[in-house]
Amino acid sequence: MSADWVVACRNQPEPENLVAAVAAVAGDRFVRESAEGLLLEVATAEDGPADVVVELPRLIRVGAEPGRVLAGATITELGPPADGTAGPAGFPSLSPTAEPVWWVEVHAVSPAGRPVAERLALIIGGAFGGHVAGPPPGPADSSDAPGGDR
Repeated sequence: MSADWVVACRNQPEPENLVAAVAAVAGDRFVRESAEGLLLEVATAEDGPADVVVELPRLIRVGAEPGRVLAGATITELGPPADGTAGPAGFPSLSPTAEPVWWVEVHAVSPAGRPVAERLALIIGGAFGGHVAGPPPGPADSSDAPGGDR
């Protein structure tokens, strides 16, 4: 089972800062790059399967797109929207003049990875002025929740 979080950041998550955040949250787990440097994986063993996968940031130039795509998702607001307005549940505005955002996806690909992925998504959102969309907080698992199981 997997669970997914999307972080829409107003400030660009520089790769070295993102790697540092992943390493800090990973604790004694192993962090490695994969997919030609496009993904960061967190695993309990050096050569074991990943528990958490982080996709490196992508710039979404149409600032209203995250609000449209994730309308109805559970949103955690970690700062005011960049353009001073709010979209669904505080998510970046649906206004055509909304500023671009940086999109980061965090995936828990095992049950053990869920608390790590959730904490990481919240840390990324807080560090880079963002909002987090994902499953409701905690260990509950629901394939019906937006951003929940795949």
